[in-house]
Amino acid sequence: MSTEVQKRAKDKYRRTHVAVLVDRRKRWHDDHPVYITWMGMKTRCSNKNHRSYKNWGARGITVCQEWLEYRVFERWMIEHGWQSGLTIDRIDNNGNYEPENCRITTIGENSSRRRKKAS
Repeated sequence: MSTEVQKRAKDKYRRTHVAVLVDRRKRWHDDHPVYITWMGMKTRCSNKNHRSYKNWGARGITVCQEWLEYRVFERWMIEHGWQSGLTIDRIDNNGNYEPENCRITTIGENSSRRRKKAS
């Protein structure tokens, strides 16, 4: 086999192999509750077209810079006791998503702490 043919074969293998690894990683993340929480948190705070933006981003609530990286957020969640059935909760409902203002809690407790709607 010529050197050029070998080079093309290796390049094709690398492209295919990397694409499979990225695809597998993406599918694993898409279904993981921490990843879903992270994406929802970021979207509600930054996407003006999201239906819930008015309750988060439009009120000035943001996600801290360090949590914009998934692995950092995931590590924080696990270190603070996250397990299946639990979620993140902002201690101050008017505060940002940041380590100092968040805790891990049950979904029920988080729902019971919703801010009161103005009448």
